[in-house]
Amino acid sequence: MDKFRIDLNDLLISVSNAQGLVSPELFNHQQMVAYLSFRIAEKLMKDENACREVFLASLIHDVGALTEDEIANIVKVDYAEDNLHSYRGALLFDNFKPMKKIARLIRYHHTYWNYGNWLGLDGEKIPREAQIIHLADRVSIAVSKQMGSKNNNVFTVVESVISMLKNHIGNRFDQETFKALEDLSKIESVWLDLISKDPISHVPLNITNSYIVLDIDDIITIASIFAQIIDFRSGFTSRHSAGVATTAHKLAVLAGLSPLECKMMLIAGYLHDLGKIAIPSSILEKPDKLDDNETKIMRSHTYYTYKLLSEVKEFDTINKWAAFHHERLDGNGYPFHIEGENLTLGSRIMAVADIFTAITENRPYRIGMKDETAIRVLRNMAKTGGIDPRITTLLISNFNDINNLRAQAQTEAANRYQEFMNTYI
Repeated sequence: MDKFRIDLNDLLISVSNAQGLVSPELFNHQQMVAYLSFRIAEKLMKDENACREVFLASLIHDVGALTEDEIANIVKVDYAEDNLHSYRGALLFDNFKPMKKIARLIRYHHTYWNYGNWLGLDGEKIPREAQIIHLADRVSIAVSKQMGSKNNNVFTVVESVISMLKNHIGNRFDQETFKALEDLSKIESVWLDLISKDPISHVPLNITNSYIVLDIDDIITIASIFAQIIDFRSGFTSRHSAGVATTAHKLAVLAGLSPLECKMMLIAGYLHDLGKIAIPSSILEKPDKLDDNETKIMRSHTYYTYKLLSEVKEFDTINKWAAFHHERLDGNGYPFHIEGENLTLGSRIMAVADIFTAITENRPYRIGMKDETAIRVLRNMAKTGGIDPRITTLLISNFNDINNLRAQAQTEAANRYQEFMNTYI
């Protein structure tokens, strides 16, 4: 079966959780904005689908903040002027049809009302839903800041925030959207929900349940988006997932997996390092070998890959193939120390693909190994019980072909990274 019934909310929660590994403060912020945006939309709109789109866009509205510095700036109350992360966030999802409208809302969530001159790039009319997210974003940041710096209760803080932001009606905010916020200010439960541990748990299920039917090629598109969210944090990581995915797909074909399973392997390759979003950039981009402490931190990334992908129930098999790529047949891998027959063929393929890509690609601290050296390393690992001998033999027997595919995929990924990072600069 190549059709998947997936809850879009689960997918976006996984993205939001991934950003939360970089900054718990940002994760809480996105949850707050999603909750408050929904409540404002509920006041202004009768269309349940429109309310749902506002909620889903809000969950990941800051996904375009790629670096740790950008993420730190996002939660500053006075940081509304920089739209770069809005445009980049939209660009990530522009080519995925089920999220085309959501991408548009992300693009304009920092755009001012500007006295009715509500136009975006190329004179495009900006949807009201984007203005809702913009207002909820500013309110959530201001509330968090005042709650953190004073001993006020939330109701006093909300009065102060609304009074402060009211001066921007007509310029930054439109009157009708702000009036909906003022009406909500009288409902105590809204604000207690907003500052709770899990604000989006207070959004009705008819909004959070957002099932869509996707084919396997749609899932590949989603996987490539996930990969970009982590990979675009640096020029080096922008190449790695593409190399692993292409290698794993080719090995799956050579191992006789079905066409569907081969595509699932490609997806797992794109997603295998999702957990690296929890790793500081100083470690990811260190221009030297990692020390013992840094290595221990880096080893946690597979655990986080597993936890992030566990949010999407339909990804169970893909998750195991992706997250177990540092497990070893002898049980000395990590993070779960799975061994022997408990490691599926897909997990074994991914392990070989990751090692092959890692030793043949250029790293910040070294150039890739020569062919004969890489082959010797792979054979030794297979001989000592680390990786699957059959899969290793398949790779070595097709070394030149696979290495060329790997290099081509990584060159294309590097070009995509440069194009993406140059957008709107």
